[in-house]
Order: sequence, then C-alpha cells, then structure tokens
Amino acid sequence: MDFSVLLEEIKQADTITIFRHVSPDCDAVGSQFALKNWIEENFEGKHVYACGKEVTHQAEWPDNDEVNDDIIASSIAIVLDTANKQRVDDERFAQALKVIKVDHHPDREPFGDICLINDSAAATCEILTFFFDTYKEYVFSQKTAEYLYRGLLTDSLNYTTNNTTQETLKAGGILASTGLDLSKISHDVFDNSIRGFKFTGYIISHTEVLDNAFAYVIIDEETYTSYGLNASDARSFVGKLSNVRDFSVYAVFTTKKDASGKTLYDGSLRSKKNRINDIAEKFGGGGHACAAGVKNLTQENMTNILNLLRKRI
Repeated sequence: MDFSVLLEEIKQADTITIFRHVSPDCDAVGSQFALKNWIEENFEGKHVYACGKEVTHQAEWPDNDEVNDDIIASSIAIVLDTANKQRVDDERFAQALKVIKVDHHPDREPFGDICLINDSAAATCEILTFFFDTYKEYVFSQKTAEYLYRGLLTDSLNYTTNNTTQETLKAGGILASTGLDLSKISHDVFDNSIRGFKFTGYIISHTEVLDNAFAYVIIDEETYTSYGLNASDARSFVGKLSNVRDFSVYAVFTTKKDASGKTLYDGSLRSKKNRINDIAEKFGGGGHACAAGVKNLTQENMTNILNLLRKRI
C-alpha cells in the first residue's frame, strides 16, 4: 500500500476530521484516536478532531470531539474502518473538502476521493501500524501504539481469526517494541465486569442451537439495558460463542423499537470458516467474510437470515 498519498494529505491540511463506523469497536476507535494522537504529536498547529456520536465500553477511551458544520466543511475527512458510507457515524463527513477512506473491509462500496484499502489486513489498526512505522522520522509514541494494539488484539480476537497473518503478528511486534504492557492491555479489553460475567451467563442459557452447528441468541432491549449495556455492547458478546468447538456459525441479535413502535433487529454474525458477509449484504449489512453485521431487520428479515445462516453450515 502506498502511504505517501495519505502522508501528503495530512501535511497539507490545516484541519483534519477523523470518522469511523457506527456501533464502534476497538479497531474503529483505536485507529481513530491513534491517528489523531500521531498527527498531533508530529504536526504542531494542526486542528484534529475525532468525530462520532456513539461509544464503546470495551476499555476506556477519550471522549469524542464536538465539531460544528463549519469545521467539517473546512477539513479533510479521514474515514477509518468503515466499509460503506451509510455506516459512517456522522453523515456530515461528506461535507468535507476531501474524503479519504482507509479500511480493511472488502471494498464493495468505494467512496471518497482517495481509497486506501487492504482487505487482507486483520484490522485497520494493522494498516496504520505499518503507515506510522514506514516514516521513522516521525514520533511513534507508546500512547499511539497502545490505541493500535487494542484494536489489533480485539479485531483478530487475540490472533485467532482466520485473517490473522504473519503481517498481523509483525504489526503486533512493532507495537510491542514501544514498551507496551501486553498483559495489562489484554486484560483491559477482554476481562469482564461482574455484570458482564452475569450477562455472559444469560447469553449461554438463552442460546438456540440448530443442527449442533448454528447458534444464535436474541436479546431484547429491556434485558441488555438491565445489565447496564447498550445494544452495541450486548452484540459484542458474540465472541462468547466462539469457543464452542461444534459451533461453525453463530450470531447475537438485539432488538429495538422504531418510531412507530415496531420491533427491529440488529445483529453481529460470525463464522469460523464459512463465508457469511454475502448473507449480511442481502439485508443491507456487510463486513468480512467471517465477521459481519446487519441492522434494522424486520421480523420477516429475521426469519430469512436465520434460515440462510443455518444453510451455510
């Protein structure tokens, strides 16, 4: 990947807004705050903003910046870890002078003036690790490295996903060389609270298993909020189903109400080796071959997607 274009755009810009996807995970916010921190540490006087409305409660992160329309309109926008423009967590990104997309998802919907895509990378944080490491004349601080390592670790599920490569491990080594406390970071992002531990028990006890290979659970809004979780947090527990040897495809769905009171479903879909992102795309979602998401499913959609996922095993 030619990083020189991205570097030149950063050098030339006075104002930079950084965006990522809705229902953000650690790769989304990790890449976002890492890029912001790297720019601020290396280019004095630039105005850099991390934009977004939603948050993740997996580990602690800085607050999102509040940015008005004028700032965005005078900026270059860098959109990270987001496959399509509908999933950007602030539609105002399109108002920017220029839009740059940096991502590791399959580029099924190109958008922006510049697209830097490496869909063989396990995480966007992996891509940025090599970007920062390429230009050794700039500061690559431990703070920046920790943000990246959190995202790399979680998107690769501790280096267990099928898109983990030697490049992923090399990126981890680069980040570790800054003196990171690897054990502490791992515990910070993966350890459960007591409430999360109890929620894990709820998921396990309410999981439906079909054909001994397809597992899914549907969690209503009243239930996940009673555990102090938002919908995105609840769906992030999909990884708790990954360690069952017999489950080849598994999913967590959460419910919500639309303006008319109708129940809709959002889902996190996972597979150990079978492609499932094409199924997600049929319902307006998408993602990686073995890790995808869907939103705003009707009851009819739910019936159809469960049937398709079951057939995929």
